[in-house]
Amino acid sequence: MGNGAIVNSNVPVQVTGLTDVNDIVAGNNHSCAVKTDGTVWCWGNNLYGAIGDGTVVDRPLPTQVLNLTSVVSVTAGTSFSCARQSNGTAWCWGINNLRQLGDGVANHQMCGSGDCSPVPVTVSNIANVMVIDAGYQHACAVLANRTAWCWGANFNGQLGDGSELNSIVPVAVQMP
Repeated sequence: MGNGAIVNSNVPVQVTGLTDVNDIVAGNNHSCAVKTDGTVWCWGNNLYGAIGDGTVVDRPLPTQVLNLTSVVSVTAGTSFSCARQSNGTAWCWGINNLRQLGDGVANHQMCGSGDCSPVPVTVSNIANVMVIDAGYQHACAVLANRTAWCWGANFNGQLGDGSELNSIVPVAVQMP
């Protein structure tokens, strides 16, 4: 919940210590916010490093994501998060079992029972990112040239490249 309590609440609670928020997202078991100073803060389940603080320790209070500044938007998937910096670069952190970090690296480290990076890594092969969004086990970005790129799980063709193969790096979404 972000207020230090590890109990469910049927009423809204204020996230402790978090002010000057520009963007906020809710993932499967964690949440993240971008502050006006361009820093990212996450809290919740961290078994696979989705908080981005270099650990796999759950965080009931907002914790700053390491080595990430000038962020304008953040997105959260299932046990992973991604952010877009003002310079158009994309960064992801958390679980990478289906290559949802998009950095071209197959094995970072073991977290829980899966491959993960508990610190942000740069998404490969894309630049000038305008929009980024995370799904269940994949992520997509829209670039300044209005092309769409996706990476990660592709069991149902969700990457849009005409295949059902997972991708370790972003692939261009193909038009029919």
